[in-house]
Order: sequence, then structure tokens, then C-alpha cells
Amino acid sequence: MSKKKGSKNTQTKADTLIIRAIGEELRRARQEKGWSIRILAGRMDMPVNTYACYELGTRACPTHRLAEICRTLGVKPGELLDLALQRIETELHASGLSIDLDKLAATDHDLPSMLRQWAKNHLALAPDDSSVIQLNHEVIKEMATLLGLTIPNLGNLLREFSPESALRQ
Repeated sequence: MSKKKGSKNTQTKADTLIIRAIGEELRRARQEKGWSIRILAGRMDMPVNTYACYELGTRACPTHRLAEICRTLGVKPGELLDLALQRIETELHASGLSIDLDKLAATDHDLPSMLRQWAKNHLALAPDDSSVIQLNHEVIKEMATLLGLTIPNLGNLLREFSPESALRQ
């Protein structure tokens, strides 16, 4: 994933989606216990605002803190992360992705060479069309199978080349 030069902590769109999905799962787990944010934060001796930012997805939850929160809630961290990734996949299923093929074909990111070649071939075969295409869930699913990636992992990778994120690079 790319980072802007001179910035130590730049989040990508994929990072933001993951942080928000984890926050949503933390909220669900807390609500299943019947606890308020104040109750959970008090049990952990954590500032209420800090925990609230984790749930809202406005602040990344460090791994050690996520494990501590999960332990307090009585959930397994791996299961919570699986649910968060499923949430991202569900969003992907519903909306698909817009991809800027020019950015994908020209990137120096470490990604499967077949993906970059696919973008180049697509551009060569349809030179008059816009370089932005919409991929539906079925196409993403088949691409993931071809590349040996999970659907959420491929979705996160491709989101780096959405027209919005392409403008940031």
C-alpha cells in the first residue's frame, strides 16, 4: 500500500474500510453484552473517547489493545477480524468497485503481474473508452480465484486504484 512522501501515518482507503469494519464489530460485540461505551471503557481503565474513536472507525485500534478489548468482551480476536472482513466483502458484493485502469497499469506497487497486465490489455483493446471501469462482485470473485487471493484481499488491493484514491497518489 502506498504512502504519501513525507507522511508517517497516511491511511489508504482500504485501511479506512478495515478500521471502520473492526469498529462496527466492536460495537456489535459490546452491545450484545448490554454494555455502554462508558461501562466497557471503565472496565478497561481506558478513556471513553479513545474507545469511542475505535468503534466509530476514526482511530485505528492497535493490535494489543484490540486483543485486550476482545478479552474484556469475551470474544476471540480472530473471529472479530473475520466478521470485519466479511463486512467489507458484503459491501463489495453490494456495490462492486470502480477502478482507474491507467493508474493500475502504471503502478509500481507490489501486486500480481497478471493484474497489471490485465489492466494494460483492457486499455489496449478499448483505447477510446474511459480508463475507469466498474467491476461487479462476480468479476472480482473470479479475479480473486485466478490470482489465488481472497475476495476481501483483492478488494482492498483494487480499492487503491479507485478513481478517488487515484487522485491522491
